[in-house]
Amino acid sequence: RQRQPRPQEPSDRDADCEFVALVRRAQQAEADVRRRLGARELAGTGIDVFCGDARFVAPDGVEVEGARVAFRRAILATGGAPPKEEIAAARTAGFLTEESLLELTCLPGRLAIVGVGPSQCAWAQTFRRLGSQVHLLGRHAAILPDEHPEAARSVQARLAAEGVCLHLGCDVVPERAGKSHAVLIRRGQRQEKLFVDDILVECSRRPRVGGLDLASAGVACSEQGVLVEDTLRTSNRRVFAVGEVCGPEFSSPPAAETMARLAVRNALGWTARRFNRLLVPRCVDTDPQVVRIGLTAQQAAVEQLRINTYRAEMSGAQGAVLDRQEAGFAEVHVRSRSGRVVGATIVAHHDANSYNTTRPPTC
Repeated sequence: RQRQPRPQEPSDRDADCEFVALVRRAQQAEADVRRRLGARELAGTGIDVFCGDARFVAPDGVEVEGARVAFRRAILATGGAPPKEEIAAARTAGFLTEESLLELTCLPGRLAIVGVGPSQCAWAQTFRRLGSQVHLLGRHAAILPDEHPEAARSVQARLAAEGVCLHLGCDVVPERAGKSHAVLIRRGQRQEKLFVDDILVECSRRPRVGGLDLASAGVACSEQGVLVEDTLRTSNRRVFAVGEVCGPEFSSPPAAETMARLAVRNALGWTARRFNRLLVPRCVDTDPQVVRIGLTAQQAAVEQLRINTYRAEMSGAQGAVLDRQEAGFAEVHVRSRSGRVVGATIVAHHDANSYNTTRPPTC
């Protein structure tokens, strides 16, 4: 997205050059993936490729651009995406979305990010380290509300130390203000307006099932996604589903890949294997990084499971001491009687010696 250039200091130009280089690398990586998975390359391996909009016309058939294709087994892997109307509304207002970040031609001087989830926190830290003045805003009293409370506090402290301006526990209303933007921040009866160059807004993601006519195939679907059994079969025994089309908790690439491998195996008629939903990893790509698998202590309490929790501090690890990155921990939950592991959380720093964070701005 082209913007009016502003007078730049040498450091600003260096930051813009670095940012443009990073964007080009990301665009190239995306193009490489598309090229490897393109129709021509897949057809060259003996796969029949049908390009176009597809929809189910029977429990054992789909139609692609007027051509009917029968199947014995099918795997539904259409993923998820923000609703088109939300994307269009954001573009009309001049706001950024995660889909439009690669269209930027220069580094935003002042960036407001609405939302305190994993992706918003990761973008806040990324742009701050690139040199932007970043404001992270959300209605929750703390960031990462769905993660381990202590892990969230570790990430929040790091973001604040690096100069990310946190505006938490408030209602946020993005606005267009002439050539720039503004964010109206409300806390009870108090209001303040924050002026920035760009606003990154959060768009809800939904399973991509529009136009598939799942009812014709007898495939059950809820608002969260396509309903599947532990073997990844849908309500139609011929059809399997994998990835984010089954729900937002399966949106990570590792989860989607694991599900796809299992679905192919089960669809080919081998001994059926079951997918354990507790083994879907969750990762917050900030520094420190947060990785969680299975149940948290709070979820175990809700399910009335008696657990023992074992914890190790990263300060005791030799590598952490040598790198002066002593914050972090590993926590494992096991069932009291059987000793079976039901969940784990790890918080640890990346190697931060290779970057220099500029002096935090005044918020």
